[in-house]
Amino acid sequence: MVGSWFPEWPIKRDRAHSLRVDGALVDEFRLTHGFWEAKDSQDDLGKEVKKKLTAGYPQTNIIFQAPERAILWQNGRSVLDVDITEPVALVELIKQFFDYTPPGYEDWNDAVTHFQNQVPELGRALAELIKHEEKSNPRFRAAFDDFLALCRSIHQSQPLRTGCRRDAHPTSADGTHLPALSLTIPTSRAAT
Repeated sequence: MVGSWFPEWPIKRDRAHSLRVDGALVDEFRLTHGFWEAKDSQDDLGKEVKKKLTAGYPQTNIIFQAPERAILWQNGRSVLDVDITEPVALVELIKQFFDYTPPGYEDWNDAVTHFQNQVPELGRALAELIKHEEKSNPRFRAAFDDFLALCRSIHQSQPLRTGCRRDAHPTSADGTHLPALSLTIPTSRAAT
């Protein structure tokens, strides 16, 4: 998993005030993979964990940590409670935290891997289908003209947002450029 660490990560909740954990591990799709909550040495870590969980803190993959002790919760239960001044225990805590895959994320990662190779080909096939139908199907041409008029009216009433770039190229997870599908919207039917 390629990810980034974000301090002071907000957690929005339905009909309740949002929470803020001290840190979150977030991937390139902005999916969270884990959380961290720090407590002081004078805090009773066990009581603080109960308080935080009662308040609605996530229980999927979160480390509650005091200077000398950490408790790891995964899938709604405590899985480790260790003295982190012991190097072996600290390494096990970190390893188990980073090795965790939230339920459903494996399916997501499989889908990303599968479709990142298929999307460009599907785009090319769609472009060919549009070209073919435009040449041979009068009903398609009429529907396309209506769609084109709608696109133009939306574009004129809602210009591109700041930060959007027409020349941006999609990239894969390893940073290589992916083939882009380009669709040119003609200014009139005669221009095609």
